[in-house]
Amino acid sequence: SALPLPGAGITSPPTQPAPPVLPASAVATPLRVIHLEDNLIDRELVREALNSEEMVCEFIYATSESEFSTVLEHQTFGLILSDFTLPGYDGLSALAIAQRTCPAVPYVFISGTIGEQRAIESLRGGATDYVLKDHLERLLPVVRRALLEAGERAKRRAAEASLQRSEELFREMAERIDDVFYIATPGTGDWL
Repeated sequence: SALPLPGAGITSPPTQPAPPVLPASAVATPLRVIHLEDNLIDRELVREALNSEEMVCEFIYATSESEFSTVLEHQTFGLILSDFTLPGYDGLSALAIAQRTCPAVPYVFISGTIGEQRAIESLRGGATDYVLKDHLERLLPVVRRALLEAGERAKRRAAEASLQRSEELFREMAERIDDVFYIATPGTGDWL
């Protein structure tokens, strides 16, 4: 209902809740994705499945071990998508290279030939997840979760590094202090 305003009985229209706003970084900065895939149709289907109102992706494509290795060495990106079976190359070998080069970047297999045993092996090898090519509707939720988990791990690593720096500073300070000091409980004076 309308709210009365002070004065001559004038009313204002009811207020509407503000629509949700995506963070500027989510809209302004595209997610750089390296996609190891030799099939042009599959590339396009994956691109369509990921590019949405909430996610804009910039794809870098590779079809071989040499292209994939070159991209890993010379560019930065936030996600790796990979077919499991490629002519002359396989996804597990690519995963091993990615784990050595950029272990913090989420790695998601998109395959029609992965099979349960290979999927388990890939997850043990460091893959974040996998999506079957005939279930690409799962891709966007899988990528969202993978990016969220990668962000949480990065925050945790940063907090651990900050704690380690603080501990080192405290240790240096304690080693250099010439006076004796102690910490006591306020009020009782008990040593801690």
